Amino acid sequence: MRIIGIDEAGRGPVIGPLVLCGVQLQDNLNDKLLEMGVKDSKQLTKKKREFLFDLIKSTVEKFHMVIITPEQLDEMMGKGINLNEIESNASVEIMQNLDADVAYIDCPSTNIQKYSDVLKAKLKKATGIRKLILKQGIKIPPSYGLLLPIFPKRFLI
Repeated sequence: MRIIGIDEAGRGPVIGPLVLCGVQLQDNLNDKLLEMGVKDSKQLTKKKREFLFDLIKSTVEKFHMVIITPEQLDEMMGKGINLNEIESNASVEIMQNLDADVAYIDCPSTNIQKYSDVLKAKLKKATGIRKLILKQGIKIPPSYGLLLPIFPKRFLI
């Protein structure tokens, strides 16, 4: 089964860009990634994260990254678009550029159901994804959301 994991780093124009990245991989690659030393990035040195970045890119089938600059964030937020909406749009873009059966998505909202409904409406005709993982606060294998400097703690199932 092919899966996508999406995570973000940076949540506002004060601290830099908002970066979202999704990886596409076969779900049986978790053990290989663990053997390579992939784990919560806060438990890794900068040097080890940089080393793993290239290994991860060569291990996963495909990845797609969206970078939204502080200026773009300011412009969108000035038009009344909140960060959750900005992030959901970026997540949909990532899923449109990857191909999987299941998508694990970092949930930026405390209202999981509302965020899930927004994503499902946007995805209705956008991808072949059959299942969104819609649960928050679970421990997940470190092969989802790997290419960002901050490892996900909250995911939609």
